[in-house]
Amino acid sequence: MNIFRNLFRRYKPTVVHPPMDIMQYPMQAYLDTGKEQLVDVRIGFSTTRQPISCGMNPYRDRAGVYDSIQEVCKGDVLDIGACMGDMSLQLQNAGFNVTALDISQASIDYMTKVGVQQCVLGDISTIGDQTFDTILLLGSTLGICGQMNALPGFLRQVRSMLKENGQIIIEDANVLWGDGYSEWTCQLAYKQYESTEFPWLNVGADRLVEELSKLGFSSGLVCDHVKSHNYVLLAKLQCADSVVRG
Repeated sequence: MNIFRNLFRRYKPTVVHPPMDIMQYPMQAYLDTGKEQLVDVRIGFSTTRQPISCGMNPYRDRAGVYDSIQEVCKGDVLDIGACMGDMSLQLQNAGFNVTALDISQASIDYMTKVGVQQCVLGDISTIGDQTFDTILLLGSTLGICGQMNALPGFLRQVRSMLKENGQIIIEDANVLWGDGYSEWTCQLAYKQYESTEFPWLNVGADRLVEELSKLGFSSGLVCDHVKSHNYVLLAKLQCADSVVRG
């Protein structure tokens, strides 16, 4: 009986909360060893193993997507859900004034170590009255809304943070094509660590454009990027001056 009890203790996962704090372990291992670290992402009844070196996205041509995003960025930039800070660091090195925002202390610690200069821990309410020319919602960041009924309020908050003629750049590797959406329960796992469950939202491209148009945005899919980057949704959304603060 003691043998089975000891085995249970050995293989019982260490539960991590808040959920995103689990990322401190693969990030630190990646920083220490330079070797790829894989995180299990459980969404509903399916599990995928995703590399952290490309921002937890399943496609490989990350650099091509980043270059496409840099081409359309302008002015002061806010990177919401910056994760490992790859995009923030690239823009910073290109001369942009970038603020990297993330709710995970592990992400903030990692970004600071790799040289991202302006890192902010928290959600978008942490930014206060600061405004930006470009706001980035990359790598399925919209999923943090959790539920469809929370999306409009989140987008209104983001819109209020834009300067005149400001823009939002949205990139999503898990986009649903059409006007539907799905709400999932998610969980992350890495080696002996397992996060608590958290809600996640996948929203269809047409539905997202519809919600944004209600807020006064005009949008355009960057079609050549959609084709060349494994059907990644990459869209630039411009807000008219008269409705930025509406």
